[in-house]
Amino acid sequence: MVPHKLYELTLEMCGIIDDPEMPKAGKHRELEPAQIKKSELAVQSVISAINGFTNPWRTPDKSRLYSLASGAPNDPEVEADVLRAEAAGRAAKEQFIQERFISKRKDFFDRLKKRTLKTMDYCSKRVKLTSAQGKEQSNLGFQLLVKSQIMEMPINLEELMRYPLSPVPHALGSPDGYFAKTNKATILHQLQQDRDEDVLYPNDALFIQDGNALFHMMSNLPPTFGGICMQLLDQMVAKHHFVFSTDCYQPDSIKAQERLRRGSSEKHIIDGPNTRRPYDFKSFLGNELNKKQLCDLLLRVWGSNEAASWIEKSMKAVVCVDGRSYDLTSTNGKVQTSEIYELRSNQEETDSRIVLYLHQAVKWGFKSSVVRTPDTDILMILLYHASRISFQAAWCRLDGH
Repeated sequence: MVPHKLYELTLEMCGIIDDPEMPKAGKHRELEPAQIKKSELAVQSVISAINGFTNPWRTPDKSRLYSLASGAPNDPEVEADVLRAEAAGRAAKEQFIQERFISKRKDFFDRLKKRTLKTMDYCSKRVKLTSAQGKEQSNLGFQLLVKSQIMEMPINLEELMRYPLSPVPHALGSPDGYFAKTNKATILHQLQQDRDEDVLYPNDALFIQDGNALFHMMSNLPPTFGGICMQLLDQMVAKHHFVFSTDCYQPDSIKAQERLRRGSSEKHIIDGPNTRRPYDFKSFLGNELNKKQLCDLLLRVWGSNEAASWIEKSMKAVVCVDGRSYDLTSTNGKVQTSEIYELRSNQEETDSRIVLYLHQAVKWGFKSSVVRTPDTDILMILLYHASRISFQAAWCRLDGH
């Protein structure tokens, strides 16, 4: 039952559905179509805001305390103080009662000692300047302002003051150093409103899989990492023609800094295919070094002779690891691995390499291609490059199926 109908029946049951202040309509304003639409938009805004926060039940490291707003882990000192705040308050209350009511060692009106517990606000970045430093900064700003007016083309101060004066543009981040993040999924919801529920594509299409997204969507995992790799291969060979692409992990990159801000889980060591996976596989994927080891192992397992019978089922099998792409073929029970040099790329994420794969698919003779990913970024990139790729048809599946 829709909410406004439930609300209407509740008012009717209580005998207060008639509104004397509205003799024309005779009902509460909340039941008018315009008010119903306004209320629904307000509810959707609240849902969108909640979805934009970090899900506390899906944090990569359960041993850390995260901020729901920023998704960043807190300092250990802050964690300790936040978690013991209630106990510290109760202890202070018992001390107050003991000293001022029971033993009366202190007067009731004596000053209370202020607690110095750190809160999450302590993690916000602040810069303190002395009076001399502040004066130096203001003098520097004044000198730049004077020099800007004696140039051949002086800066228009009226135009300048229309823009925010901050360390970084607001489109990139906030003055406290956090990246600006937008809920791009809302764009996808709007685009999917007019799509057909069942989208069919040719069986001979090239199937391009966002590998890292598939890692997170896997269920009923085998007990070993080698079993996980074979389970992934079993899913891919069913498509006959596929490109399985994983992300690169470059130290000190912008993406690496963003992953660091989200928090990192404990590092594991994968010795080989028989290494047992951890119980919390989602937490395992929260460390980029863990994912890099998994991608390297995946290439080893798929290129081994044990995978020959699976590779034979596929007509075109390509796996992309660490920016390099390899063509896998099976002959007489052996797997041959040859690098595809045209697909070498130093782009970190699969997002920006999808178009490279599509152009190569055209050279391979494919007339259509399917991109499977839950990432809205890939859809936006494909929409931009759609007119530049000579395909008769193209599909981008972002529903995870």
